[in-house]
Order: sequence, then structure tokens, then C-alpha cells
Amino acid sequence: MHPDYDNYDSILPIDGRVFNTSCGTWTANVSKWPSPAQDSTVLTYKVEFKGPSVRRLELWVPREIVVGKLQQEVFGDVQRWLEEQNGDGELKSCFS
Repeated sequence: MHPDYDNYDSILPIDGRVFNTSCGTWTANVSKWPSPAQDSTVLTYKVEFKGPSVRRLELWVPREIVVGKLQQEVFGDVQRWLEEQNGDGELKSCFS
């Protein structure tokens, strides 16, 4: 487990989150937490989703995602990605 797990989990509590889609239920597991050496404005989470199949997502979010409303936007973007995309991919969420 990443030494800063608690910090990065509180910024974006996605580990263990369940997403229900029309094709099934997906459980998110963070396989790689952001690195403390990462760009100070962007955090990258590598997330594996287990459900009807296994899918992997590289999720990029702004560091200020700690604001609750933005967290919900990210979860909505992930939900849409699971619904609309097939296979693995990457998603840049909440960037203007």
C-alpha cells in the first residue's frame, strides 16, 4: 500500500467504491496511488475495476478535487466511462 494512502484516499475516495451500470456492477480498486513527486496540480490514480470483466483506468484529476462537489463530478465521469467505453483507457476529469 502507498505510504500516503490515507491522504490520497481522502482527496478522492474511489478505492472500494461500487459503480452500478447497465452492464453490471463494478468495484474500483486503486492499483497505483499518486506519487508525491507528481506535478503539484495533477494527481494520477491507476484504478482497476472488477465486474463483468476486469478494466483498468488511468484517472487524472486536479489536486483541488478535495472539494466534495468536484469528487462527485469525477465519480460521474467514471460512471459514464464505464457505461460508454470498452476495455482499458484513460480519463482526465474536472479539467476546464
